[in-house]
Amino acid sequence: MTPEQLAYIERRRRQIRYWPFMAAVLLAILVAAYAYLLLKKPVYVDPTEFVAQLTAKKLGMDQLATLAALGNLAFIGCGLFIFSLIAMTSLALWNEHRLIRMLDELRAAPAAAADFKDHFSALAEDYAHYRPRYPDTLFAALAGVAPGHECAWDCATGNGQAAAGLAPYFTWVVATDASSAQIAAAKGPSNVQFSVAPAEASGLPDASVDLLLVAQAAHWFDLPAFYAEAERVLRPGGVLALLTYSGVHTPDEGINRVLREFHQVTMGPYWPAERAHVENDYRDLPFPWPEIPFPAQTMTAQWTLDQLMGYLGTWSATARYRQECGDDPLPALRARLAPLWGEESRELAWPLPVRIGRRP
Repeated sequence: MTPEQLAYIERRRRQIRYWPFMAAVLLAILVAAYAYLLLKKPVYVDPTEFVAQLTAKKLGMDQLATLAALGNLAFIGCGLFIFSLIAMTSLALWNEHRLIRMLDELRAAPAAAADFKDHFSALAEDYAHYRPRYPDTLFAALAGVAPGHECAWDCATGNGQAAAGLAPYFTWVVATDASSAQIAAAKGPSNVQFSVAPAEASGLPDASVDLLLVAQAAHWFDLPAFYAEAERVLRPGGVLALLTYSGVHTPDEGINRVLREFHQVTMGPYWPAERAHVENDYRDLPFPWPEIPFPAQTMTAQWTLDQLMGYLGTWSATARYRQECGDDPLPALRARLAPLWGEESRELAWPLPVRIGRRP
């Protein structure tokens, strides 16, 4: 849970603990005040005597004015008392509702964390250093379709690069990841708040987010639970965007053939099953709302061969290959690529399929 939630729960517990004493004190003050008024200046008038005096025209203007004032005060007092009861009851029920919801989230969070498939914590530092950077045009286009620019949520932020890209366009960016190692390695501007949280239980307030971005991670989620969380935190009209990318391309077809063989053949048996969604550009993932048009995006980089090797080392399949085979597949790949690559840097490109929709 977030510190704000924990502080609220503790404050509410104190309120619940002392409320019976406060209610007793308020009732005692109310009874004492009415008793004082009744003893000091009785306001009760016998109806029969009042009618008789009114018929005999023995009531003076001062008496009538006093009775009218007392009647008005009684009316106003009863109204204020009833309003106070309704207001206090409503506030108590609203607070209890918030408390119950947050406790439910607290219970759900461990289950979501237990289901989290962590393929990248061991690679957090390399992930932050070698992953390619998303283009500024992507974030400008996302900001352009958002209904507002108060808050964006970068879910499964990884090294925080998408959160940093969103930061110029939003007042506040919340960047979460279920991996504490990824959050420890993440960096961003001052208006980016990093926290450890599963995608399915963010801890964010209801209807507080204008844009929810998931970059290269939605295929790991419990999608029904995540979509329920997205519907809860997005404002009406808020935007959900799922972004992915797969194979890297260069202008040299010889290099591309070697990279495709490494990706599909050498690494093929070591990709997690969820990777199939990435290869299919997320087309087979369920999506909760009607999709909206979005301009095509491409990520590019100008890299040396060493930088490419660093990037390939961040693949989950590479890590699994090393673990299961006790060997590193990258030196052999480098030996094949070196004569084709040369000493210079080369331009690389990744198409960025985006599925994007608006919450009703």
